[in-house]
Amino acid sequence: MGIFFHGRPQGIQGSLDFRQCFLHRIARFPVPEEVVFNLGFRSGGAHRKTAAVRQIYENHFFRRNRIAFRIHHVALGKVPDAADGYAVHFRGRIGGIGSGKGGDFLGWVSLPGRIGSEELEVVEACARSLASLADVIVVIGIGGSYLGTKAVYEAMNDSFQLLRKKQDRPLLLFAGQNLSEDYLSELLAAVKPYRIAAIVISKSGTTTEPAVAFRLIKEEIESRYGKAEASKRIVAVTDAKRGALRTLATQEGYATFVIPDNVGGRYSVLTPVGLLPLAAAGVRIDELVRGAQDMEKATGTDVPFERNPSALYAAARTALYRKGCKIEILGSYDPKLLYVAEWWKQLYGESEGKEGKGIFPASVTL
Repeated sequence: MGIFFHGRPQGIQGSLDFRQCFLHRIARFPVPEEVVFNLGFRSGGAHRKTAAVRQIYENHFFRRNRIAFRIHHVALGKVPDAADGYAVHFRGRIGGIGSGKGGDFLGWVSLPGRIGSEELEVVEACARSLASLADVIVVIGIGGSYLGTKAVYEAMNDSFQLLRKKQDRPLLLFAGQNLSEDYLSELLAAVKPYRIAAIVISKSGTTTEPAVAFRLIKEEIESRYGKAEASKRIVAVTDAKRGALRTLATQEGYATFVIPDNVGGRYSVLTPVGLLPLAAAGVRIDELVRGAQDMEKATGTDVPFERNPSALYAAARTALYRKGCKIEILGSYDPKLLYVAEWWKQLYGESEGKEGKGIFPASVTL
């Protein structure tokens, strides 16, 4: 995948290859007017889909002097002293996570390291139960409760799975991300021949789009199997104590998982919001989490600025933004990454687009 900044003639270009949606390594820096981030996405058979997650950042992230100079060469001009000053400025701020507005929603930053094997076992047990009951699992959610899971599922799944004569795991279908009556009608008609289950994701249970979709899917499941059996086929991911969905889940006896209070929806893919449906679809969530844990270490506050890809990326974006570059384009050469790009736009657009500030995120599949 590639990142391009626009707005001024002098910009930064990156070619990003994803390996199982996690960054792999920084490889080469060929020309003086650009910085190239070369990472590496591999698709293929199921045996290859998660093994690469553990191979994250096997080399040094950056060739220390060259990358620091290249970023500042582009962003600040050919002034080494200014570049050094900018690097020092960011080095001093790496440890300041959580001190600004919205700091109480930054639980996702350290989330991977807090995920234990017991938590994963509970998720996987529920996923196995759903998978044993259903050919199709309808995942009901909107925004971050939809896009993150969709991004990982599309990136790691066989693009032509629907054409395979043998389905060895449930298919995930998504609902609640729109109010299209055609979409919901066609979905309900399409799943008629199949055994179905549902995962409904909503903190409050009152968001219009998922609430409408859930009522229809719930009615379909109950009409087929009865209320008692339906309670085994519906799982709710919601608030720990309050909300309409929590109340309903308690009344109906649904299995439930909690959306952490300090993790915003768009960052929730490594909570049961994403892990449960992905596990039910056959994704090795233990390997997925292990890759995320490696990335947490690679971008930690104890990693020097010159070797910290997160800090360097932030420094480059900030410098370019201050020079007038206001549009960032994420380009992919693999259609499997279409929804990774859609998710990326949500992450950056909704997180940074505040108070009339922020870089406009766009994407393209080449």
